[in-house]
Amino acid sequence: MTASPSTRAERLMTERNLDRREADRLVKAEDAGRAAYLKRFHGIDHELPTHFDLVVNTDVLTVVDAVNVIVTAAYATAAE
Repeated sequence: MTASPSTRAERLMTERNLDRREADRLVKAEDAGRAAYLKRFHGIDHELPTHFDLVVNTDVLTVVDAVNVIVTAAYATAAE
């Protein structure tokens, strides 16, 4: 799952009742933590979509559409 920092901040504002500044700070902190984890444990300097079997961008998909994509992909993989 992915989304732009702006979309993720907006979701945090709604879900946690945060102001924009705090939501932006949390997104940056989460991104930095993820980058540090990937660097330390996997030697990855920059996360790329090609590192994953499936990338779902919730900037362009609704939550329901994203769930449907994931379920369909999981079902197709299980059927192989």
